[in-house]
Amino acid sequence: MVLNPLNVCLFADSFLPKIGGMELVIHHLANALDDGGCDVTVIAKNYRGEAAFDKSYRLIRYGNKFPGSGRSGADWIAAVIALIRENRRNRFDVINCHSISFAGRRAAFAKKFIRAPLVMTPHGEDIQRVQEIGYGLRLKKRWDHAIKRNLFRADAVTAISEAVRNELTFLSADKIFMVPNGIDADQFHVRKCSFLHDLLKLDPKTKIVLSVGRNHIKKGYEYGIRAFGTLDNQDGPGDLVYVIVGKDTHTLQ
Repeated sequence: MVLNPLNVCLFADSFLPKIGGMELVIHHLANALDDGGCDVTVIAKNYRGEAAFDKSYRLIRYGNKFPGSGRSGADWIAAVIALIRENRRNRFDVINCHSISFAGRRAAFAKKFIRAPLVMTPHGEDIQRVQEIGYGLRLKKRWDHAIKRNLFRADAVTAISEAVRNELTFLSADKIFMVPNGIDADQFHVRKCSFLHDLLKLDPKTKIVLSVGRNHIKKGYEYGIRAFGTLDNQDGPGDLVYVIVGKDTHTLQ
């Protein structure tokens, strides 16, 4: 129970029904904060094909659905107006901006008109750089400069891992807070489950090594497959299988 409930705003460029790690993090975080007694508002971009999802928070959409609304700057203006307008209606105690590229630039500008502290949360491509595979917006000088500027304007920055923290060395250490992604203990807990064994028609004694996530080169699934192949070539235990679940994983076959 929160003794002094906070009025929290989660601000983003991308959100459900678009499915991705960040979008799901925002949704579950908003529900968890609401369950903890906070007054939660999610402000996010409009998307076609609104999907039904259980939510206990307030959802405010911004932006336009006409082609080129992003490139024209119309979405940028709509986002800033929505954030300032909602803060005037319902003064926020804190604004948590998710993604520090497009959303970060909008939140950093809106901060000029809002007194609430601004916390920024990077989510991967907007902060990480992997030169070998050309991954990361910051590999482009223009984006690197813009993203750093956004982060300097934030009052605090959260990092979900040491890898993310290591990309934030240009900020003062006291501005960075480690906040790993959490889990919903009501949905995920330790228990025996035969779902995958039944689905794949495996012997109940078979042990499963499981990887879950979209098939992207930075995930390195190919190394897991090669390593597992080595075990098999060395006459390793026959009661062991490797299962990968995620978008576009069929191409790994």
